[in-house]
Order: sequence, then structure tokens, then C-alpha cells
Amino acid sequence: MVSFDDVRIALADRFRVVTAALSADGREVLLTGPVDVGVDVGGFAVVELDDGRRLAVQVRSVRIVEREGADVDVTVDEPGLPVRSVRGRAMVRTLAGSATVLGVFGDGRFVATPETEPFPERHVRPATEAETATIAAALAGTLDVGTMLHAPAVPARLHPAGFARHTFMCGQSGSGKTYTTGAVLERLLVATTLPIVVLDPNSDHVQLGRLRDPGDDSPAARRHREAATGVRVVRARGADSDHLLCLDLSDLPLVAQALLLRLDPVHDLDEYSALRRVTASLAVPYSVADVRSAAAADPATARLATRIDNLGIAAWELWRRGDERSAAELDMTAGRCFVIDLGSLNSPASGPRWRSACWAGCGCCGGAACRCSWWWTRRTTSCRRPRRTRCRRAPRIWECSSPARAASSGCTCSSPRSAPGRCIRTSCPSATTCC
Repeated sequence: MVSFDDVRIALADRFRVVTAALSADGREVLLTGPVDVGVDVGGFAVVELDDGRRLAVQVRSVRIVEREGADVDVTVDEPGLPVRSVRGRAMVRTLAGSATVLGVFGDGRFVATPETEPFPERHVRPATEAETATIAAALAGTLDVGTMLHAPAVPARLHPAGFARHTFMCGQSGSGKTYTTGAVLERLLVATTLPIVVLDPNSDHVQLGRLRDPGDDSPAARRHREAATGVRVVRARGADSDHLLCLDLSDLPLVAQALLLRLDPVHDLDEYSALRRVTASLAVPYSVADVRSAAAADPATARLATRIDNLGIAAWELWRRGDERSAAELDMTAGRCFVIDLGSLNSPASGPRWRSACWAGCGCCGGAACRCSWWWTRRTTSCRRPRRTRCRRAPRIWECSSPARAASSGCTCSSPRSAPGRCIRTSCPSATTCC
């Protein structure tokens, strides 16, 4: 009996694709070959040129190309079957890709170069581990971040100077972006003198200046401990930090203030103009409360005060109080690395800590298993007075339409909401009963 693998191997032998590379400009290289050629995106490959030199390239893209082959006859030798042969059209799958020139092996050494002479189809193969090590040593920097994916014995190093420009790191959820970012920050801190500012929305890097084991006295730990003296952490009130994360509204440009108030200079002509007039009349520094008071004092700008009240931004923990020092006044020369812990803020716009404050009064779980569904509205709402709240232990929405209806359902309602006759349910005799 002829197996599928036998037929596949026979077809592959008959329609074999040559493994080859070619370049029309000496910089970009086109690759083609069978699907099992062994080149991967990001890996190194070697093109064997006519003069004995070997061209090192890095694979940038790989795709499978499917095309129709010639008609083939397959003999069927199975007892009991009336069919003795089958004619069909073979589908040929090949690999196609592109690569970039890195340099040339020749005369016992490797010379890095971004281009060479154009060449016709020449044999290409994956680079050996020794060739990968030679290429990496010639091209890589001094910032050690791990090992090469396609050659685990070869160190992977980056150029520190590259981080002075734009760098983009991407990956799916759980792929290790945060861990990699932390590792790169530690290496930059120890191995370079680059100034660093970390905007940390999830409080992932607030321990950057500390060792996991304070008693570690290894050479690496001593280098990190010395470099960590320049780390400064800026966090919200109630968190241990070097500086307090707070601002005055006047620290922000007018455009940023308008964004906080959700004002568009075209669609909200009058209120945007009112914001511009009110802020121009106030002495710096001024707060949200100062803008609200000044706007409420003039009937022509009273709508701006109402907007501030409705949005509730005056209650954000971000704003400076009393004699506190604004983060805008920080001396950036006092440290080499500043970690701005945005995750420590207790406001609806940023930070995770508002979740526990929101649902401490949940009658089902005491807030331990509550989840705020503020995304239900098109715009972010104050989580202390949400439109909807949902508890993972109670599948119904914790909201009462009116005190009378709540009482008829056996529920106890808390303080009234902004809309008359509406309140949030804090306890209910049955998790499946909704007011």
C-alpha cells in the first residue's frame, strides 16, 4: 500500500526547488527554497559566492508560496480496486523570503558591510553556530541581554547607544515584555551613563534601585548597588518614595488642561475660550479648585465650573496640596534614573488602587472579588460612583433604580447618586436577586 508520505516524498523529488539567494542591488537579498530549508526570521544565513567568499545575511521575512505544478500520474496497486492509475495536478509549496546583507567572510576574517556586488542565484544555507558567533561578535554591542535564539551558546548583546533613539518592543500578552524591559533597564543602569526616565503605569519598575537579596555581595551586585544610588522613585501619597508625584494644574500647558476637561477648541468654542481667559487671569501656580472658583464667579464662564464639577477632576490624587512640592520642580540632575510610578495614583484616569477603594462596601464580598465595569460608558467615569458594578461572586448588577424598588426587593441602598432617586445597593439577601 502506498502511503501519503511516499507520495509526498516522490512529488518533492520530482518538483524539487533549488535553495538559492539572489540580489539585484547588493543590499536586499531574495531567498527561495524548500519549506524545510532551515532559515528563520531573525536568524543568520550564509550565501556562498563564486570567488570562495561567504556572504552573511540576516533573514527579515519568510513566507510559504503555493503554486500549481505539472500533471502527474500515480499508479494504484491495490487489490480489489478497479482503478489502476490516477492523474492529478501537484501543488508545490516553497519558501520565499528576504534578507539584509551584514558582511562578508573572506581571508580568514569577517568584514561588516551593508552592501556588496549584485549576484545571481547562489546557494544559501543557515549559518553554523561558529559563523553566528563570529557575526555577533563583529556586529553586536556591549549590553549583554541573554543568548541568541538560533544559537543558545552565543551571547546576545545590544548597542547601548541605540537606546538614545527610538526603540520599539512588542509582543503578545504574557510574552515577557515587562521582564525584558526590566532587564534592559538594569543593564543600562549599570553599563552606561545614559539618563533614564521610566513612566511606569503598572508599578512594575519601582524596585529598580534595589537588589532582590540585600545581602548579596557578588561583583554584579556591587556594581548594581553603586549604580542604584542614582535611582529616584516618584510616587503618590502613602507610598514610600524619594519624591511625591503631584502637580499643579498650571504645570500643564493649556492644550493638556483642555484635554483633561474634554474640551475641543472647535466643538467647544465658548468653554475653551472661557478656560483660556480664566487661566490667563490667575497667578501661577494655580489649582483645579482655583480655576473652578474663578469660573463660577462669572456667569459668562459658569459652564466651565459646572464641567469641572461633573468630571470630578478636582478630587484626583494627582494634584498638589498645601506646602507639597510639585513634581514639575524636580531637579533632574539630582539623579540619573527617575521612575515615575503612575500606577500609584488613586484616580479614575490611572492606577490600579482605585479598585479596592471602589468596592469596599460591596455586600456580597466586601470588595474582595468586585470588578468595575466602567468601560460600559463611552468615557471614563468616576469609579466611586460607577454606572455599573459587577461582583464575580454575584452575577447581577449592583445597582438599584430607586429606594422604593430596593426596599420591595429586600435590598438596603446606600447614599443617593447624582441622579435623583437612584442609589447603589450594598447588600442583598440573595445574590441572584436584583433590585
